[in-house]
Amino acid sequence: MLGVSKQLDASRQDVVRLTDQVKRVERVKDKIAADALELSRTITTLKREIKGLELQLNESEKTVGKLRKRTGQGTLKYKLLAEDERYYRLSYGDANRMIEKQTDQLTLLNNYVLQLKTHNTELEDQRKKFLDHLKDFAYQLSSTKESWKKEANNNKELSKTILKKDDEIQNLRRRSPVRSNRSKP
Repeated sequence: MLGVSKQLDASRQDVVRLTDQVKRVERVKDKIAADALELSRTITTLKREIKGLELQLNESEKTVGKLRKRTGQGTLKYKLLAEDERYYRLSYGDANRMIEKQTDQLTLLNNYVLQLKTHNTELEDQRKKFLDHLKDFAYQLSSTKESWKKEANNNKELSKTILKKDDEIQNLRRRSPVRSNRSKP
């Protein structure tokens, strides 16, 4: 019975440990989800900036075209606008590379979240199995206690019966010598 109690305590500790581990995994999962949301927001912001840069680039191109038509002296201004255009194109390229990098990071985070969900599911399944095992064990313990109680009651009844029989035998023995003494005279 002491071994059963130890096993029951060990199973309970396993359940508590697994429950704590599930909570930690859920906290990590929540943090990763928050990070993924933040990355998504950053990507959206960068896309807006890219659209703004594209609009600026389009405006710059239009301006360059007008300057070419208006004046032959616009070469200097054109060069300046061309530099701006290059800058915007470089910025656009940098922003695209950053978006690709953050998209890759988001994909990795999503994969990690899926792994954590799978691990969480496995831990939950283990916890359920431990709880089922604990319930079965508690049921077996209860059944064993009932058996012991019945056995103890049977032993008491048997002891009473034996004591009665012993008393009857003792009474018979006491009576028997008296009869045999009477028959001898």
